[in-house]
Amino acid sequence: MTPLAAAADYFQVRLGTVSLLIPLGQAKEVLTLARAQVSPIPGVHGALLGVANHRGRLLWVLQLAQFLKLPIATTAQRRPQEKLTAVLLSLEERQLACIVSSLEGIVNFEAAALSSLQVGDRAIDPSYVSGHIAREGQWLSILNAGALFGSLVGSPVNP
Repeated sequence: MTPLAAAADYFQVRLGTVSLLIPLGQAKEVLTLARAQVSPIPGVHGALLGVANHRGRLLWVLQLAQFLKLPIATTAQRRPQEKLTAVLLSLEERQLACIVSSLEGIVNFEAAALSSLQVGDRAIDPSYVSGHIAREGQWLSILNAGALFGSLVGSPVNP
């Protein structure tokens, strides 16, 4: 487990039945994409849905729940007009659009509320978690964006 993020503001998202915190400094923007805007790329990690044009740049689109091996609801048929909600993660010069089920808002926590103990949602691989925060009787995991980007570097395509 890596050291805890210093930021006290987080963007809370839902991935199926799991809530996840993203450090606000790494969540640059929320995007709504039609599935038809995402062009599949063969030969990449299965959770990488493809690329989309975002302000003239190609942006990798990742199904975050699938990448973290969380259960996700699947629809029998994917419609091109289906709307996808994505959080644009940015770390150093890299960007990645992470598909989420829903947005739960911005939350603020004091640094004292952070815990590095592995007490959060055990459904999430701890290598992608930088810490945990207790909120309303449940432990929320904080996404380790560095680990996420780092693991994608080793895949056939580098986002």
